[in-house]
Amino acid sequence: MVPTIVVYACVLPAVFTLVLDTPFNVGSVIFFVVSVFAFTIQGVADVQMQKFRKSGTGGFIRKGLWKYSRHPNYLGEILMWWGIGLAFVCAVPTMWHLLAGAILNTILFFSTSIPMTERRQSKKDGVEEYKRQTRLLLPIYKKQ
Repeated sequence: MVPTIVVYACVLPAVFTLVLDTPFNVGSVIFFVVSVFAFTIQGVADVQMQKFRKSGTGGFIRKGLWKYSRHPNYLGEILMWWGIGLAFVCAVPTMWHLLAGAILNTILFFSTSIPMTERRQSKKDGVEEYKRQTRLLLPIYKKQ
């Protein structure tokens, strides 16, 4: 139930944008573009993971976005909701409290989703090397 409530809170800025017929400004457009970019990251990461799983090679995916981040799909979702929230708040700064959904979503990923996935991955051979070579979330090259 908690994830459903969090997603509901994440969607509220978009709902208010439509209900209040909020005019977009430069900040709104920038963060809307961030959301679209983030949605693309999430989709690309999911497609890459699906292909990897179908290949049946096992181990860790180390191609595409997954070469640089152990959770690029989660990064995409986190950024998407922040982009949606900030696009609205840029247009209506007095309703900053509607960023609660993005905040809760980020907390949920860092407190539950990422740790659960990391625990599941920790059972695989080579996990320590994989962690040394690949950042947790941000897709930035990691020196070894």
